[in-house]
Amino acid sequence: MKHSHQIILEKKKVNVMILCGGFGSRISKVTKQTPKPLVKIFNKPFLYFLIKNLTRYNFDNFYLLTHYKNKDFIKFKKKYEGKIKTKISIVKEKTKLDTGGAVINALSKINNKNDFLLINGDTYLNADFNLIYDEFKKKNSLQMLLIKSSKESSKLNSMNINKKNKIYFSKKKLMNSGIYFFKKKNLKKFYKIKKCSFENFILKKKILSKQVRGIKSNNNFIDIGSYSSLKNLKKFMKNNYFNQKILFLDRDNTITYDKSYTYKIKDLKLINKNISFIKKKFQSYLKIIVTNQSGIGRGYFSEKNFKNFMAKLNNKLEKNNIYLSKIYYCPHHIDANKNNYKFNCNFRKPNTKMIINALKELEIKKGKNIFMIGNDIKDKKLALKSKIKYLDQEMIN
Repeated sequence: MKHSHQIILEKKKVNVMILCGGFGSRISKVTKQTPKPLVKIFNKPFLYFLIKNLTRYNFDNFYLLTHYKNKDFIKFKKKYEGKIKTKISIVKEKTKLDTGGAVINALSKINNKNDFLLINGDTYLNADFNLIYDEFKKKNSLQMLLIKSSKESSKLNSMNINKKNKIYFSKKKLMNSGIYFFKKKNLKKFYKIKKCSFENFILKKKILSKQVRGIKSNNNFIDIGSYSSLKNLKKFMKNNYFNQKILFLDRDNTITYDKSYTYKIKDLKLINKNISFIKKKFQSYLKIIVTNQSGIGRGYFSEKNFKNFMAKLNNKLEKNNIYLSKIYYCPHHIDANKNNYKFNCNFRKPNTKMIINALKELEIKKGKNIFMIGNDIKDKKLALKSKIKYLDQEMIN
């Protein structure tokens, strides 16, 4: 049986709602044929990249709020749901309800108790959604991101954030990015409204009553609602989607102390100075563990033991504001005691298959913003063979 060499991380309990129902009248020459979220870039719809990027942060449950050309979104779901490896549902408006009505309509059809992330299907913000969601969970009040912009928007602008992180209207030109976290209860007062603007009615009322918390973002942002932005889209996606920053991490004696074939949860101890360094220097990077675990093949512990240990490690890291996108491991070794593990494996460091697979699955190109932190010669050789920058854990503090 083929071994996956990967632990599937627990997904966030968040419903991601994507507003896809607009007519796109500002770029009508394009949208007469294709809804804005389905505009093609690199032979895939813009919506594909929007969803795929959020799966890098372990969001897994997506709802497309549609109206205009709904059948095109049904085709999108059929073609791309399996390729992205996520769950996509479609909530259609029978009549045009505007953005606020679309959200209220969708809330009436989603029965789980998960949190919500609402985004526009025609915008992309290259931000760390792990940290944004972590900020939301601290207070559980409606949260929106503000971005610096010289452009005025009809969907809320001229805002600021006070010392209590509450948003208020101001002459300072911080603009709504169209990204919000909330719970159902945050919108309870609006449930009976059928048609309204989410931005200019619901959000405006919530802001005026000081019920919206905010986060400032300096990250790159694009709104594909104009012909000029469509011209810049290819360059933007090259720089922000395909050139994401990644930190590959060894496990033993890099982020945890090693007691030789460590697998017992009672022996799990973080190397705090390294954890602090990672948070300080690599906070916004996607983080991936790549670890040799020949103890499985040698029979010292089982894959179940290993996965239980890693689940606990992941939990500890999240409590330290370090979020993993993926975990790769290799249980194989030429000297393994179990025949199904006894061979030279391309995944075993310093071989490069863990790095190759990670970049392929995440759709990220090699670049200057990819690093590896390790503790021995195998890690250094892996980085050298993969042509990525290497830091030895003994030299990072």
